[in-house]
Amino acid sequence: HPEDHVKGKYKVGDLDSPLYGMPVREMFDRVLEAPGCAFLQVGDGPKTDEDLEGIAAFTKWVRAKHPRLITFSFLSLTKIDHDRYIKTTRTDVFCFYKYPLALDYEAPELLAELKLARDSARRHSLPFWMYVQAWA
Repeated sequence: HPEDHVKGKYKVGDLDSPLYGMPVREMFDRVLEAPGCAFLQVGDGPKTDEDLEGIAAFTKWVRAKHPRLITFSFLSLTKIDHDRYIKTTRTDVFCFYKYPLALDYEAPELLAELKLARDSARRHSLPFWMYVQAWA
């Protein structure tokens, strides 16, 4: 649960960070309240119902604490039912990632996946984002 990650007992542990030693809750609030913070990734590559429930809980928490933020998760398009993902998590944006520069990746495959994402987003009146990853 998201609250577990922002409890007072956890502190920023990166020695190179200017926030080193700060309680995670304080760091999280500072970052999410910053004027430049417009959205928050609340999941990455969900595959199971448990993953979806976790993303849904995190999304609900973000909306209660930081209602101006847009929430999304990175999806692998072929590993989760899109309609179930959208209905369960109530995401603000349908978002997926791709590695189109991989040696075995073809342009027709990318265009087919763009259409699949667009169609899924349209069914639920959501915008969609695609993150292009340079390499795995």
